[in-house]
Amino acid sequence: MYNMNKISIYEDTENKILGNLLRTPLESKSMHQIAEETKLSYVTVFKIIPILLKKELIKLEKKGMSSLISVDLEKADISKLSSAVLYEKRQFLRKHLDIRVLLNNLEEALSGLFYILILFGSYAKGTYKKNSDLDLLFVVPDRKMIEKFKDKVNKVLELNPKKNVDIGVVIVEDLKEMLNQKYTVGRAAFTHGIVLFCAEHYYSLVKEYVKDKGY
Repeated sequence: MYNMNKISIYEDTENKILGNLLRTPLESKSMHQIAEETKLSYVTVFKIIPILLKKELIKLEKKGMSSLISVDLEKADISKLSSAVLYEKRQFLRKHLDIRVLLNNLEEALSGLFYILILFGSYAKGTYKKNSDLDLLFVVPDRKMIEKFKDKVNKVLELNPKKNVDIGVVIVEDLKEMLNQKYTVGRAAFTHGIVLFCAEHYYSLVKEYVKDKGY
């Protein structure tokens, strides 16, 4: 029983560190920065980083006396990325019960439809204020679905007037194009976001993009 609990704690810690890096996948961070942002001790981060390196989930770059760490989007196993972002999602929703209720309502209304959902903007960055908008990007497979999709989402939002929600609905091809452009919602969601739904499909797309771009 002790060993199982120990394994679970290690997995949670690995997911916490990897999830932190996935929020800003193009950013490299020092161990001190990761420790500060995750509220983990520096010693804990120092112990976990070699494990993540061995699993090819992260990259390490030496800068003088410092080591800069980033997620290895090209080599990392998709299921491991998905587990880490699921951990991030759970931690986020524990702090935001109103958003959890909204997401449950959205999932129910969109049941049977394929989509990727990404949270971005101030809530993903942790810089939100009381009246900040909740920024959500939906990625759907077919352009014909967009209007129907928006209608379903807006009906749910009408029942939740207390929360200001900005939504974007794009198709997969549009998202791929947006990733190459600096000032787009797709790029914003990629560079600083939390995947809330269908993470495995999302990271499959990201892996293709990263491989093509050579990150």
